[in-house]
Amino acid sequence: LVCIQRADRVFVYSAVRNEVDLSALVQYLWKTDVFAAFPRVCGDDLEFYDVTDSSCLEPGSFGILEPSCCGSPVIPQKNSVILVPGLAFAGDGSRIGMGGGYYDRYLTRFPYVYRIGVAYEWQTEYEWEPEAADVLMDMLVCI
Repeated sequence: LVCIQRADRVFVYSAVRNEVDLSALVQYLWKTDVFAAFPRVCGDDLEFYDVTDSSCLEPGSFGILEPSCCGSPVIPQKNSVILVPGLAFAGDGSRIGMGGGYYDRYLTRFPYVYRIGVAYEWQTEYEWEPEAADVLMDMLVCI
């Protein structure tokens, strides 16, 4: 995607359960010197940290790989892209996550970041009325 090629930093995630595995993309980002920022649960919120290789990831909250050698959290810039996992996505850009609201709270803090939902095709066969706190995706990429 052009938006990823032009980004100075791509906010990614460590896949669990039925989420799309981004490992190949992350390897590509590292090889092309694009920063890959991974989320870490901090209380009720997410913070993202730059990770330069997989040795900086360890099981954290909910057993999900999180940055272990953190430094300071990174703040997304206007040309940053965030890839967002979910259980289901609708055609209007809404998503159902794991139920904690972590991504919705994070995305509310940074409304200017380009939001890409990442899903398998079978995760997009749903329609529902989004809740007030739901943050819509700008784009949905299906595998």
